[in-house]
Amino acid sequence: MVLFEELLRRNEQYANGEGIVQLSDLKKAREETVNAQHPEITMITCSDSRVSPELIFLAKPGEIFTIRTAGNVVVGDDVMATVEYAIKHLHTKEIVVLGHSNCGAVTAAVKNVKEEGYLNELMEKIKPAVQDARRILERKNESYTDDMLLELSIKKNVMNVIGDLISRMPILDELINKNEIKIIPAYYDLSTGKVTIIE
Repeated sequence: MVLFEELLRRNEQYANGEGIVQLSDLKKAREETVNAQHPEITMITCSDSRVSPELIFLAKPGEIFTIRTAGNVVVGDDVMATVEYAIKHLHTKEIVVLGHSNCGAVTAAVKNVKEEGYLNELMEKIKPAVQDARRILERKNESYTDDMLLELSIKKNVMNVIGDLISRMPILDELINKNEIKIIPAYYDLSTGKVTIIE
């Protein structure tokens, strides 16, 4: 059984350039998962090509059920149905929402880029996180940089995604209250390769 604590240990190896996944291990894992998958972790993360959970956590086939969207935002019924599938049919034990540094979707929301169509819906989902981050930084009565605003907006977006999931999916709230599932907010730093839990 692979839970997030183990993935964080592996990520430390990845960040230090020490971790190696043997091709023979991948072959064995592939063969073992041909007929069924039993991932303990569902990960909602960004579609960004620099963020590949299987790589940054040195994961093998069948260990992470991955859902990727721009800005790791849960927009649309198909994404909700995918999370529901993980809960009801894969019996996932942990849901990790993983944001990352220099996220293009959150950067666009911070810069208030005007979009049309589906991208506008995405921006509208992220904007509350940017507003929250601005309020927090302004309340501290200190001048802040664009980088500080972006990082806090990314972390606030992760927390908003978690809140959105819980409010839209009653079964998830029920399972959390029964301690049958955990939701973990996390942040991946592209420059260091490290993943940390958002406090």
